[in-house]
Amino acid sequence: MICLQLIVFLDSMVKNFYPQELKEVAKKYNFMRQIADADEELIQDENLKIDFLGVNFYQPAWVKGVDFIPDFTNGAITPHYF
Repeated sequence: MICLQLIVFLDSMVKNFYPQELKEVAKKYNFMRQIADADEELIQDENLKIDFLGVNFYQPAWVKGVDFIPDFTNGAITPHYF
């Protein structure tokens, strides 16, 4: 899924065109509005090229409680506690 997102958003901004594969998949599954010729002319305009690109990558993290009550009778915190 990440690869598709990169193609949809970055190729049009950085490469200044929509890949043919994207157009075909968009048309087949109807997941994007119609890509008009005027859209491609607009993103190919040299005056509208980006000069900086920042990419934020968010990765999910899951937390789970321990399945047992740790025994601290000897005072040590073992790796099993975490």
